[in-house]
Amino acid sequence: MPKPPPALFLRSAFILTACAVLFIFMSLRSGSPRTAYATITGVITHIGPAFGTLPDRNPGKNRYIQLNGRLPVLEIFVGKDRGDFSPAFERIDALRTGDTITAYFDQKLDNSDPSVNRHVTFIDKGQDMYFEKGNAARPFLIGSAIFCGLAVAGLYILKALGRIR
Repeated sequence: MPKPPPALFLRSAFILTACAVLFIFMSLRSGSPRTAYATITGVITHIGPAFGTLPDRNPGKNRYIQLNGRLPVLEIFVGKDRGDFSPAFERIDALRTGDTITAYFDQKLDNSDPSVNRHVTFIDKGQDMYFEKGNAARPFLIGSAIFCGLAVAGLYILKALGRIR
């Protein structure tokens, strides 16, 4: 006797629901206020499009900022070409060596290279904002969550029609 096929409905509904919850969580996290981030305050000792032997992953589109002459170096993406995940607001090139800034970054994200922090979300100098990371991923995340929700609804319809078990 052949083995019965696995219950497509339960597995698919569980996976799609889990994905939708993950996408919603990531979307909400991407819109977090400044108070949700860790901060580092210091005096700029280096600012420029390159730093030491660090590879320039996006030639001309990154700025490297070193605070207090210590690591980690802050890597800021400032690309504004079509197709770039451009920052929402950026005046990094107005900063100078000797300026005191506060950088807000997501400490919970993986940082495989401890000498570079690529998760900077905001940069302030005094009360003035100089950088705010773009939020281009948020519409994609919301759209993905909606797609998963519609797929779960489609599964319920197929189950009610008897097309799947």
